[in-house]
Amino acid sequence: MKKNIILTSLVFGIATALVTACNKPTERPSVVHKDIAGKLFAMNELSEITSGAALYSGSDATETEVLKMDDSLTLMEIEGRNQDLLNLVKNKKTKKALKAHLANGAVAVVVLDNEIKILKLVKETHSNLEGLNLTSLRYLSRLKELVKTSDKLAQNGLVSELESIKHISPADLNEPFGLSQIAAIKIEKHGVLDNEKTDYNEKKSVLNLVEAPFEVSTHIIVGDEIDGSAPAPADAI
Repeated sequence: MKKNIILTSLVFGIATALVTACNKPTERPSVVHKDIAGKLFAMNELSEITSGAALYSGSDATETEVLKMDDSLTLMEIEGRNQDLLNLVKNKKTKKALKAHLANGAVAVVVLDNEIKILKLVKETHSNLEGLNLTSLRYLSRLKELVKTSDKLAQNGLVSELESIKHISPADLNEPFGLSQIAAIKIEKHGVLDNEKTDYNEKKSVLNLVEAPFEVSTHIIVGDEIDGSAPAPADAI
């Protein structure tokens, strides 16, 4: 009798374990929500000139030319990722200009809280040269500082400085190169990726962007090209 009880208990235990294992939900790999998959970019995939790096694509001659402009500028090879950068741009004319410049020029990307600026590095440092409207590295650096700080005193100081240097050529700030805008892309949302949840607070296998302050955001959703960001001439450095 005792043996029968033990055997019955053992069988019941095995059966319960099998049922539990069968009922246990299978974990599926998380995937980005289909509505944002084509518009989502990780911020660390977009190197920024304001953090001491410029994206570039082209020959060794291009690299040498850029280093002559500023030997403290770190260059990052993006061969094989040019398509990712081109995917940011939807306007055909702008895309053509960017593609032509990527073939033999240096391109900088600056991510702000509301837009991505794509600029090319040029030898010219005077804004009135060849009709160029050049931006200085100092101006872009201060813009990035402004969107990264929540300190009111610092914000006021940066806004004041930005107003004073907004229209000053790189040459007048003793900078060795100019930055000419190719395109500006709207940022629809910035935040962090996280799994969506059910009504019972259980995680789904779908990732979506949860809005967060820009200074702690890891990802962005990009929109269309901003009107007025006409493509610059696609000449080489």
